[in-house]
Parts: sequence; C-alpha cells; structure tokens
Amino acid sequence: MSNDKKTNDLFDMGSSQGNLFESPAKDGMFPDTVANPFEKTDSAAPIIEIKEEAPVIPVTEDKKGKKNTKSNRSKTDKKALSQNIKTQKKKRESMKVDKTWNIAYAANQYNPPEDDMTLDEVRQWLELDYPELSKERCRMEVNEEKKLIIPIVSGAKKG
Repeated sequence: MSNDKKTNDLFDMGSSQGNLFESPAKDGMFPDTVANPFEKTDSAAPIIEIKEEAPVIPVTEDKKGKKNTKSNRSKTDKKALSQNIKTQKKKRESMKVDKTWNIAYAANQYNPPEDDMTLDEVRQWLELDYPELSKERCRMEVNEEKKLIIPIVSGAKKG
C-alpha cells in the first residue's frame, strides 16, 4: 500500500458513514450551532463606584519653611560635624592593632606582622606588596567588633 492510499483511507469513512469533513456533526460530536463570542448581548457591564481619592499629604518643612538640606544647615551644625570627623580621624590615627586583627585586601587575608601597629604602619607594610596603597590614595575602614581592617583605594580628584 502506498502512502497516498493510506491517507485516503483515513479520511474516507466508507459509504455508510460518509466523508468526515462533509458532515462532522452527524454523530453528535459537535453542536449544530456555535455561539459567537463577538456577538453583542443584552447584559450590561457592571457599574463600579468611584471612591474619593486619598488626600495628598504635604511635604514637612522645618520651622523657617525650608526643606532640610545640606545647604541650609546652620553654621554650628557644620562646625560640630567637622569637629566630629576630626576626632574620629585622630582616634583612627592613634589606634593600635595586634596580631589577632585581620587585614582583607585583594581577595587575601593577612595578619599584622607585629603587635601594636598603627593603621599607617599597617598601610606602609601593605604598600611593599601593593604600591597602589599610597598615603594619598588609601583610606582604612575599620570594624572593631570583627577586628577587621579593609584598605580602600580611591581615585585622585582629576582621575
């Protein structure tokens, strides 16, 4: 039997049943009429009530009616902030670390080679292997709880 004959036999149901494509609804598989989904119906769309919009809350401002930004801080606040930064720098400069501390840099962890080293001495020791850790371009982040020092290299002002 050839392939053409096989496919013709599939679609030919015999003389008693007729052709499948001529009368598909004879055996009750398909309904005689199909509802049109695009046909207009008499049912109306549901009505949705619109509620009032929530009130807009105005942005809070300080006593003088200005937004609180860096530019309108009082001079005393600026002086106190700069004093706080200076004391933190002095504290870090005088801070001593021992051999139990970890230094994390360049995917490696080191311990200081000596006890009672300052952060600048640690930086100088690291600078022997990593020349990018110069005094001008390096700052030291310190986590005292975990005893961790992270040297961070920053770029220069002009690139």
